[in-house]
Amino acid sequence: MVSGGSLTSALQYQMLSLTRCRNCDFDLGIQPGRYCSNCGQETAPHVPTAGEFLHEFVGHYVALEGRLAKTLWLLFVKPGLLTKEYFAGKRRRYVLPLRLYLTASIVFFLLVKVLGVGNLVKVQETPDKNAQEAISQAQTELTKAGIAVPDGNKVSVKDLNKAATDIISCDVGSAACEKVKAYLDQKYANRTAREMGHEVKDRAIAWSPYAMFLFVPVFALLTQLLYRSRKLYYGEHLVYAFHIHAFTFFLLLSMAFMPEGVSPLIALYGTIYYFMAMRRVFAGRWWPTLLRYGVIATVYPLLLMVAMLFVFAFAVFF
Repeated sequence: MVSGGSLTSALQYQMLSLTRCRNCDFDLGIQPGRYCSNCGQETAPHVPTAGEFLHEFVGHYVALEGRLAKTLWLLFVKPGLLTKEYFAGKRRRYVLPLRLYLTASIVFFLLVKVLGVGNLVKVQETPDKNAQEAISQAQTELTKAGIAVPDGNKVSVKDLNKAATDIISCDVGSAACEKVKAYLDQKYANRTAREMGHEVKDRAIAWSPYAMFLFVPVFALLTQLLYRSRKLYYGEHLVYAFHIHAFTFFLLLSMAFMPEGVSPLIALYGTIYYFMAMRRVFAGRWWPTLLRYGVIATVYPLLLMVAMLFVFAFAVFF
């Protein structure tokens, strides 16, 4: 049985707890609102129901309270406007740039991992082509190390079933070549050339998202150099870079799943999109924008190619 004094103390404590935040102990005032103005926690927290858990998951991770649909619409249909909206401070209504980029990157590389490389779907119908392409790429890297490798286009299916390093032949007296071949013999012991090709391909795909993420700041630096007269912060160029790369991931996916006849049209739209996005974000007359666009369209793919070669070489040797 609870005494009168204990009951009074309990009631006083309960009343006091209603006027102070249970998270940060901030004074909520006589008429507390739904959320604490100091830390943002609900003023009357309770154990959520299963329905509330489901709503939180769908709202935060899937629908993002409607922001995802608005973000994707602006990203695809209004080139550069999503970046301008962010610069204008309209951020709560859209998915943040970094989260949008990570979402697009995860979806893209996950589908590449599951469905294959290149066309994503059709490449699975020709697994020998996968291995041949991997060997052909490996040939380029190994040749740089002084290792003689047969022409990748002449590698037969029979060759693909040989030991991984049997297709490598070193020149007489080439100590560096023999050393590299011994290392690869140990690394790919008991593996055929086909198995080596698949293993290298999977490892390269696994590391590509990290390489791309580290390369986004390079794109931002490139636009900052080209538009240094705009006096924009590097962070603003980084926002633009996140949006452009997110769009590119979704564009590549749409090209992969559309019929072959539609893919060139999507690629054409992407070409126009990048130009329009640059002009909307950075402003300026059309011909200087076209010149800058030409520089980026030439330099950045070359830098990406070099980066991907490093990723592939790393996948082969490490």
